[in-house]
Amino acid sequence: MTPSQLLGVLIISTLSTPLIGLLGRRIRRDRLLVSAFAISILSCSLILSVLSLFSLIHEDVMLAAFNDNPLPERPNLRADLLSIYMAAVFLGICLLILLSSAKFIDRNRVATYFSLILGMITSMIGVLFSEDFFTLFIFWEAMCICSYTFTSFNKERGEAVEAGYKYLIMSGAGAVTILFALSFLYGLTGTLNFRYLSESLSQAEENFVVHIAILMLLVGFGLQAGVVPFHTWLPDALCAAPSEISAFF
Repeated sequence: MTPSQLLGVLIISTLSTPLIGLLGRRIRRDRLLVSAFAISILSCSLILSVLSLFSLIHEDVMLAAFNDNPLPERPNLRADLLSIYMAAVFLGICLLILLSSAKFIDRNRVATYFSLILGMITSMIGVLFSEDFFTLFIFWEAMCICSYTFTSFNKERGEAVEAGYKYLIMSGAGAVTILFALSFLYGLTGTLNFRYLSESLSQAEENFVVHIAILMLLVGFGLQAGVVPFHTWLPDALCAAPSEISAFF
């Protein structure tokens, strides 16, 4: 499995997201054509991920990385059997969501809807393929930005705007907490790569700052993911967002 195959799932969705926006501006009323384009893009990503999964199994290769020997401070993407499998399952579920929601979206907003969905899917796949906290944080925050927008997608409703602001504030607090935690870890170890970070932290178990950083990571991701007891924004977001988007949450 080559790095180009590894990145293909990401690249297809990433490059197609702005194309959907442009297509929607040109043919704003043709909801079927815009929907078909988005669904075909997602289908290509799903097919590529399934082929990559069988390629890894057939070649008896446990992982594929964009850079097989990354420097400790260099961001990297890496996929193994588990992450490819999870990506394939996730893409399959997303394809079903797109197929079911295509006919219910307002014609004037269909391009925005599908652009946001592809952006969110790309970000989620990036999270699965990340090999370091820096890359994971970038994709995670991109996913959250799409989530904010989806929460207040029905902006003509006051409760949707309120839920979007509440989600933005809570998730922003989580992002700041995660950044502080990552700065502590990087200051202690000089790396955010999972492999090198694990080796460094195993030698610094007694350092009190390590425990503080781990606790801050749990709180930060808990705030953004709506994990109890940081879930106060989630009920409002689920009610305000389009029903199809609730499946993503």
